[in-house]
Amino acid sequence: MLIDQRGAEGVPFDEHFGVAVTVHEIEGSEAFVSEVLQADGQVVVDFYADWCAPCRQVSPVIEALSEKWKASARFAKLDVDRVPEIASALGIRSIPVVALFQGGEVKAYMVGAAPGHVIEQQLGLVQESQVEPDEEGEDDIHVGDPPDGPAKGPIAAVKAWWRG
Repeated sequence: MLIDQRGAEGVPFDEHFGVAVTVHEIEGSEAFVSEVLQADGQVVVDFYADWCAPCRQVSPVIEALSEKWKASARFAKLDVDRVPEIASALGIRSIPVVALFQGGEVKAYMVGAAPGHVIEQQLGLVQESQVEPDEEGEDDIHVGDPPDGPAKGPIAAVKAWWRG
């Protein structure tokens, strides 16, 4: 069961990034079924492997998103090398994959490393305050747009985009 234990004594803490670890590790196929497929509400799952460099880039981004979206989604991660039957059943052939599950189904997913605002956009995570009607009266969603302002050179532009 995914339990929010932030603030509780003994909660894992990432010394490098200075944040509490808020993403639950799924240890097996039975746990995946009960904690993701049978879960009430939305569950975001980060499919990764320890040896995967892009997966290591995505990990702190997923941690930050879990903090931001704690009211509307639970976050978990699954090591595809330790639970290969789940990766195989879902057709995962490249990692990292970040998927949004709801009602036992994949609602959205993305493959590859990306900054938080891109992951939010691809998964369709939207806060109520981010939906505004446009001129035609349809909802216009503004999700994690890249920061505005002039970037000074290509390196600065990439860094600004990544921090999103």
